[in-house]
Amino acid sequence: MRFLSDSETAELRERVAMFLSQRGVQLQHPGLLEHLAGLGARVDRSSALIRFPRELQERALKALPRTFSLGTPGTVEEPASGSDAAVLPIPHPRGGFYLCTGTGGRGYLDPETGEYRLLTLEDVHTWGRLAGALEQIDLCAFPTPTDVPPETVDVHALDALLQSTSKHVWIQPHTEQTLPYLLELCAARAGGREQLKTHPLASIIACSLTPFRFKSMDMEVILQACEYGLPVHASSLPVIGGTSPITTIGTVLTAAIEVLAMVIVTQLIKPGHPVFALATALGMDMLSGRAVKACPETMQANALSAQFFTEAYGLPVHTAALSSDTFCTDGQAMVEHSLYGLMVAASGAAVLGRAGELEAAKTFSPLQLVVDDEIAAALRRVRQLQGELSVEEKSIAWTDILAVAPGGHFLETDHTLRHCREAFAPGLFVRQSRDAWSSAGGSTLIDRAGDRCRELLAAAGQAEIPGGRIEEMERVVAAADRALVPAGR
Repeated sequence: MRFLSDSETAELRERVAMFLSQRGVQLQHPGLLEHLAGLGARVDRSSALIRFPRELQERALKALPRTFSLGTPGTVEEPASGSDAAVLPIPHPRGGFYLCTGTGGRGYLDPETGEYRLLTLEDVHTWGRLAGALEQIDLCAFPTPTDVPPETVDVHALDALLQSTSKHVWIQPHTEQTLPYLLELCAARAGGREQLKTHPLASIIACSLTPFRFKSMDMEVILQACEYGLPVHASSLPVIGGTSPITTIGTVLTAAIEVLAMVIVTQLIKPGHPVFALATALGMDMLSGRAVKACPETMQANALSAQFFTEAYGLPVHTAALSSDTFCTDGQAMVEHSLYGLMVAASGAAVLGRAGELEAAKTFSPLQLVVDDEIAAALRRVRQLQGELSVEEKSIAWTDILAVAPGGHFLETDHTLRHCREAFAPGLFVRQSRDAWSSAGGSTLIDRAGDRCRELLAAAGQAEIPGGRIEEMERVVAAADRALVPAGR
């Protein structure tokens, strides 16, 4: 699915380069400003504005890696085995995409009772185990538990996830103070910094403060990610009509300026460091001022961004795709997750994000995560079919079309037999007759998702972590609590 012509893509790319070279962005990190000034950036120290001359932009973009891999705990545990199943090559080797869970929310829909409550640390363990058991999930982010100190909540959540999931971990730091502990947790889980650099079991987000401002924390994220070898997700989160123009194309341009600024900074700090473009627009309900995630405008903006970053810069794109504004796993959630996912998947994104989330990323649902796993399987087949569109003989079966008699069929042709097993085979969606469905109990999609969730969690064991690593991770968490949590609380 292409929203932009080649000439329109080139025009947007030119506007991005013009803005970064002439207007510039604000970068609130004095030490990094000085370093970038020494590399050729034009810096106004009084305003913290930084401009990147075009030749400096091009030098940085030429340093971008065209391929890299994300590791998982499996690549760390058995580095000699070379287990391809535990490595995620970027770009996807078959032209597909990877699927990531949502991050940040504090709400939780209990998979047994369906009741809403606040997340606990045990729920993070459950989330990690379930994500590890689901076939279509490739990256797992941590939600926000509410039964640990708020000053170190992300440290506790990451520790729980690293102990419970087998999937690549996506990190969203909460504060600059917790950042060193998050990175040390990853190193402890990997068995050391060098092992982490070789097999990065986690990647991390750095985010702009739209429009055109970058906090010290997020610049420190980039600096430290380059030091530890964690791939960076350079993120812009514009709100359409609020912190970005009310048109989707204006919002995409705003996000592109911010993402490219972070990409350039990353490549100037460490040429060749892996980076994703993560542009995730939100909408604004103009009646209430509430931010919304699954309106048509955000769907189009994020699908358009996926096309633009991929075609204009060759950047792998991670963006929201399976998200909803509803409060529960209902029909609205299914429509919004499917429609949103289809638009983004068809636009070429490398990572589809936000699986399992509801209420505009405030609430997480294990049952929705199970359903999203099924939706993703269907979307992967759609993406595969999109890549296979061709008028070559092997696709159009011209010989068979000429040979079939009027009123005949294609069931026994070699062409049919070669391809008949490629179709999407649902695990949750029903295809049997009504009588068969009724005799089996007449279950709903949510009923079946609940059964599947229970089966997976019952079968999912605890991650096997080599001796000494859990103890080292516990020391990191304890150190964070001692340093950051006020005494007596």
